[in-house]
Formats: sequence, C-alpha cells, structure tokens
Amino acid sequence: MLAGDANLPKKKFVVVGDGYTGKTCMLFVYTKGEFPEVYVPTVFENQWLPEVVHYCKGVPFLLVALKTDLRNDPAVIATLAKNGQSPVQEAQGRDLAAKIGAYRYVECSARKQEGVREVFDHGMRAALASGSSNKHMRRRQSGSSTRPGKGKGKDCVIM
Repeated sequence: MLAGDANLPKKKFVVVGDGYTGKTCMLFVYTKGEFPEVYVPTVFENQWLPEVVHYCKGVPFLLVALKTDLRNDPAVIATLAKNGQSPVQEAQGRDLAAKIGAYRYVECSARKQEGVREVFDHGMRAALASGSSNKHMRRRQSGSSTRPGKGKGKDCVIM
C-alpha cells in the first residue's frame, strides 16, 4: 500500500456474464498487462441481469462488449451465421445499454489490449459518481446485510 492510500475510497468491481466471453482475459490484461494464452474455465451464470437488478438495486453497472477483435473475423461471422446470428455492433450495444439502464456501454479486446483500461476507468467513474448517496449500499453498510461486516465502507460497480 502506498502512503496516503488509506484515505482513498474503496470500490468493488464485480464482473458477471456468460462463460467463454472474455471476462477473465480482460481482468488478466488489466492486472498483468498481457493476454493469457491458456484458457482457465471459471464459474459462470448466464442469467446475470435479473440477479444484478434484484440484489444490487441502485448499484451502477456497465455493459461491456468483449472480444471486439472478433467482430470482423470471417470464421466467427460464418459460425454465427449458421445459427442466424451476427456479431453485436456498437450501435446495438449502446441501444441495449440504454434499454437495461446501464451507466455506460464500453467495448474492449483483451487479446489486442484495446479498451481494457477504459472499461475500468468508466467503472471507477460510475462508482465515484454513485458514492455514498447510494441508498442500497448505505442500508447494507449500516449492518442490515446478511453478512455482517462485509462491504463496510465500500461501494460496488457491476461490469
């Protein structure tokens, strides 16, 4: 810890989404500065939005498009086309973010190390903007949480 860090606000970032979408790679690039060449499966839940809305009322969240380097990849386009699908375009992402009430829509490619820092920069802005005015977090911090002591003095941003 650096001198003076004790006065910095503590924020928690939670990354949720389907498996094999690039969440772990994005986190690895952000923390280590390099792309992991070996995939390590992580636990996932593909019904994340209702959970976030239910359990994290008022907590800001970002909608993040991962693997944007594959958007124009002919093999990916062909594979998706077989199922009547196509890569998500930026305008579609922005529209969905507005529809679901996301704080912001951000795109990144962990493999190309593009936009990763911006994801976390926008996440921090969302956390700082919500600050202690977040009623849900104040209620949890006051001790009504089912896990006493957890999250005291902290805020959360869902990505």
